[in-house]
Amino acid sequence: MTLRTESTDERIRIFDGETLLASYRFKTWQSKPYFEHVALPADCGEHAGENLVLVCPHDHVWHFGLWFAQKRVDEINFWEVEALRVEKSKPYGECVHVSLFDVKPHSDKCVAFGQRIDWVSEHGEKILEERRTIEVHAPRDRAYRIDWTIELKAIGQERKLNSWGRWGHYSGLCWRPIRSLYGGDWMNAEFEYFWNVTAERSKWCDFTGKLDRSPVFLKPEQAGMTMFDHPGNPGYPTRWYAVYEPFAFMNANRTYNSEFPIAKDATTTWRYGVFVHYGAADRARIEAEYARYAG
Repeated sequence: MTLRTESTDERIRIFDGETLLASYRFKTWQSKPYFEHVALPADCGEHAGENLVLVCPHDHVWHFGLWFAQKRVDEINFWEVEALRVEKSKPYGECVHVSLFDVKPHSDKCVAFGQRIDWVSEHGEKILEERRTIEVHAPRDRAYRIDWTIELKAIGQERKLNSWGRWGHYSGLCWRPIRSLYGGDWMNAEFEYFWNVTAERSKWCDFTGKLDRSPVFLKPEQAGMTMFDHPGNPGYPTRWYAVYEPFAFMNANRTYNSEFPIAKDATTTWRYGVFVHYGAADRARIEAEYARYAG
């Protein structure tokens, strides 16, 4: 199959042949841009096009499928914004779309685009400037990869990024899986788990769970995602916040139990990959894909 795109003034949709593979919402009334659709590719039979991300679930309406969000910058909360807009109990900020730009010509093997984003306080002060680059690679063997490059520039003064919070350290590149995957299995580059892997360092982390609509009773099909931390990132390998109860959630958090300062007018660059796969997690295949990504 080959990739093609359709764009509106709010989203970019990427197709694997006739199958909707991904949809990125770059302009929205919500507090952040995000992937609202990250699906299994066209060669996955009955599960082709099945979306693996959950957007705005009732328990956490500020979870946006597959997205990037720093929890706090200084004392400004960029996380639970949808709640804080109503409560007005704490300082909060939003990620405001500025513009899209072409990274390189789209091809049938890779769709690449960029976005300029201003991180602003509720009072309109610009806190960070972000230059985001996303590449969606063509599927092969029932899997594909989405690469993120995030450049954050501190505006006005030194900015301190952190993820302090009552319920733990969640911040960074995030995935909220669909509900059928809850109760799935975690695996990172060192170990396999059947529980949470929160706070551990690893170059990658995978979560795989069961799919609905599987044809054989008690033998459900599986799918999942592996997040890659690039070896050029500061503080590599990153820590992970990864749980499967009371809901499934995973993110790569550079500020886990720490503070990450960015000097005034300086820029930090973070790179990640997201490997979307059909079937059970295969350590050898993940390692091979990571080598391609990191190399």
